[in-house]
Amino acid sequence: MLPFAEYGKHVLHISAQSVSRRVVPVLAEADNTVALRTQAALNLNGVMTGTTTTTATCPFSVSLRDTLRIFQTQTNPANGLLTRSGQPGSGTFERYDAETLQPSLSVSGRFTLDPRKEELDGDSFPLPTGLRIIARPGDFLMGQLFQRPLGPLESVPCWSGRQTEMLSLTLPAGRRLERMPKPLEIDKDSLINGNGIRYNSEWRQDGKVVSVTRSFSTHVTTALCGPALRAELASSLDQIRADLNRKVTIAEP
Repeated sequence: MLPFAEYGKHVLHISAQSVSRRVVPVLAEADNTVALRTQAALNLNGVMTGTTTTTATCPFSVSLRDTLRIFQTQTNPANGLLTRSGQPGSGTFERYDAETLQPSLSVSGRFTLDPRKEELDGDSFPLPTGLRIIARPGDFLMGQLFQRPLGPLESVPCWSGRQTEMLSLTLPAGRRLERMPKPLEIDKDSLINGNGIRYNSEWRQDGKVVSVTRSFSTHVTTALCGPALRAELASSLDQIRADLNRKVTIAEP
């Protein structure tokens, strides 16, 4: 496996007999996955506590390993991670190995978010992503989803892969879910030159536990996705961006 930036690049093969130009093959979807699972609980003081596990394979595991190496040089990296993601609080990662080279890498941690009692009184809020290290479903593989808008003639690096997040929240006693967000399904799997995306989000409630599972997969045949493909996907990516911001509201019985 290689870092993301190496796939699709032109390379020279040089020997005593010849010099030839070749291309590093692009990624296959099955060889590039990341999954995040966060399980949280909200108490009657407005405090959320929970656990997060991230598991990545191949190039995503390279990115995860690089980040964990940076964490090893920092004091309380989990706290900074929560603050940067708009979830101020405290957290700790379990012991992890950022040096052993394996096709798959997993890291877990625990977190406690600062009290937000307004969420008990009717303010809507997203389910917490907790100690999220890698981009969310829909972000990164087909370009940055939340950063500056690209110009109409710009191309973006793109890769095949699959991103999944499973978020759940246990409601406190004496509170109920007021409204379940709507699911979303997008299937644009055969666009220009066979490139495409699939996205699915599904909400559920099991007793006091509210959960959402989101998945995003891409199939691309090139290392750069150009303006025509971006235009084909623009409305779908807008829908995904909105879906990642879906909120829930809780109320008294």
